[in-house]
Amino acid sequence: MATRLLLLFTLLFTTGVHAVEVRVDVYGADCNSGLGYAIATGINGTPPYTFAWSEGSTGPEASLPPGQAYTVTVMDNTGSSASQTFDIYQGASTIWLGDLGFPGLEPCLGECNGGFRLYLPRVVGGYTFDISPTMQIQESLPYSPQSVEYIVRYEIIGACAGASVDLTVYSDCGSGSTTVTIPIPIADPTVNIIQVSGSCTNSSNGYVAGSVSWTEPFLFTGWQLQAVDALGAALPAQAINFSGTPGVPFEIYGLHPGDWDLRFTSTEEIGSLQLPCVVEFPLVVTDLGIACGAISGKAFVDVNDNCIQAFGEPDLPQTVVVAQPGDHYALTNGAGQYNMSLPFGTYTVTTSSAVYQEHCGVSTTPFTLSAGQPNIVLNLADTSLVGLDVMVSAASGAARPGFPMNMSILLRNLTGVLAGNATVTLTYDPVLNYVSATPAPTSINGNTLTWASASLGALQQRSFNVSFAVPADVGLLGTTLSNTVAASVVDPEANLLNNTFLHQRTVTAAYDPNDKTARTSSRQSTDLYFIDGDDWIDYTIRFQNTGTDTAFFVVITDTLPPTLDPATFLSMAASHSHTIALTGQGVLSWTFPAIQLPDSNINEPRSHGFVSFRIKPRTPLLPGTSIENIANIFFDYNPPVITEPSVLTAEFTTVMQVLGSGQGLTLMPNPTDGPLTIVLEDETFSGGWMRLMASDGRVVMVDRMTSTRMDLDLSKIAPGLYTIAITSTKGRSVVSRVALH
Repeated sequence: MATRLLLLFTLLFTTGVHAVEVRVDVYGADCNSGLGYAIATGINGTPPYTFAWSEGSTGPEASLPPGQAYTVTVMDNTGSSASQTFDIYQGASTIWLGDLGFPGLEPCLGECNGGFRLYLPRVVGGYTFDISPTMQIQESLPYSPQSVEYIVRYEIIGACAGASVDLTVYSDCGSGSTTVTIPIPIADPTVNIIQVSGSCTNSSNGYVAGSVSWTEPFLFTGWQLQAVDALGAALPAQAINFSGTPGVPFEIYGLHPGDWDLRFTSTEEIGSLQLPCVVEFPLVVTDLGIACGAISGKAFVDVNDNCIQAFGEPDLPQTVVVAQPGDHYALTNGAGQYNMSLPFGTYTVTTSSAVYQEHCGVSTTPFTLSAGQPNIVLNLADTSLVGLDVMVSAASGAARPGFPMNMSILLRNLTGVLAGNATVTLTYDPVLNYVSATPAPTSINGNTLTWASASLGALQQRSFNVSFAVPADVGLLGTTLSNTVAASVVDPEANLLNNTFLHQRTVTAAYDPNDKTARTSSRQSTDLYFIDGDDWIDYTIRFQNTGTDTAFFVVITDTLPPTLDPATFLSMAASHSHTIALTGQGVLSWTFPAIQLPDSNINEPRSHGFVSFRIKPRTPLLPGTSIENIANIFFDYNPPVITEPSVLTAEFTTVMQVLGSGQGLTLMPNPTDGPLTIVLEDETFSGGWMRLMASDGRVVMVDRMTSTRMDLDLSKIAPGLYTIAITSTKGRSVVSRVALH
């Protein structure tokens, strides 16, 4: 047993050891002695190391005359070895500084911390410097992480903008002089404050969202953003990375009423040198008054049912939180946090979700906000109601003859359960011409795109963006393009009804590029909500920058009407990255803090965007009720573009609804215990889509009609009353009911 344990330990120990490598620092020949030298360093492997030089030296250093193709071999304690070949150059009699370049280090505004970098060949004896005006100098890391190093870098810091710096460099081989002009300061960053929420007088529930950008590349790194109040108290800092990003979004929570400074700070450390840069922007958080307080907390999945969030238990993002009475709403952010201001009074608070429910008694225990207790923290520990549930959705911009149509697909794990590997398929309308997709499909078969996606984690989501070209055929005007998205995952799901999504878009010509459209769950109408056939409504808000310059940020707001229930809100596919908020008694907002949306004159295809969401009407819903909704679209700081109202009228369906003269639908047998034959009288429905919907409006089955007859097997579907809807390629529909025993 001891021998086996020793062998196991040896295997574990040796598998973590990397093969030995060698690094050589080479110094050019001294002009006085005529010798240069090289230093070899063993890297990785198992020390101690032994060294063998081609000219006979055996230590880590060797003095060498000018020459080419010297070799050093390093061997570690296990016998592993590595070699490097290098040259020793003759020291030059003059140092040609002008040929080496001086990348500028721009000073901050008001700071004399500009400078430059100097690259010189390594030489025996090193260098001395004369600098006027006096500046700090620091030998820095090697120029590049190569295996053989001939170059050394110097940082020379401490001059004001526009200053002329006279520099002379001396070595044993000679000297060289040059004059360097320090660059002008970088411009102040541009800060766009997109949204500021006030705070109650005795609370710290204010909020600010925005983006920050520079108009030119900035060499400093390590930026941080911190909010500092008038007394100097600061909230925790957050990192800001400007590398390659045109605009960086930020959000800050926990602001009390009053004056604040948003402080952007960078300290570039180069050896012992530091280049501080501080830029401040004022901010005022409105005081909402003394008679209100704040409730905040976090919603999370309580896997072990102990009412405390343990390591690894996921946060609940984009989850509606409701405080009653009064219908006060909030939406958790990506970290599961929520925050809302409430008038003093007694309330209850809970999460509103179809798949999660608070289980530790918080939702049934009233709390009171008062002058003596204006701030309360209540975390919401939730447990799953359904197990694994993955949903898919899709949205798109306009479909116009001769123009692109961009579609976004969102795959979303609604639960805190791992889903395993996922497969997403898009069967697009044959009228469309596929152009490209990001990410690229795993396979393309006819008009079906398939993505094999990696394991979908708890509450994780993924986007797939597809670009199509609509043929330049005006005869397509009025045609409804039907696209079906389906998703499947390896692990078993409790609910498969939301794994298929039917996306439809009518081909139009002249249209308002900023609009809001609605489609009900039965997909029977864009004008009617069938009380006995529909469950939810899918809204799409489209926007386009038709101005004369780039829109740096976009904000969409939607004040929900009393006929829609904010507690049922569910975000779906969108064209660009964004944040979502739900506040007050039903105000939705989507923020694109750094969208950089080009105007239509410069880049028409990229000037478009869209968001989509799902929501249910409040019940009871009476026939004749009008569900009317608009959206406000803000491009930068311009006045809002207000969409035309999207209007749905609540009605009851009939047993047989025929839209259009002379069209009919026959179902045989009806009722049925499984087999069902669909027969259509009008051949224009061939090529359309069949949908089977449950009584609550959920789509149970979707298939394309290849002729005027279709045979179905419904034996695996639960008994009940269902709706069959057939939609033609022109958007006309026939609908009927079928009873399953």
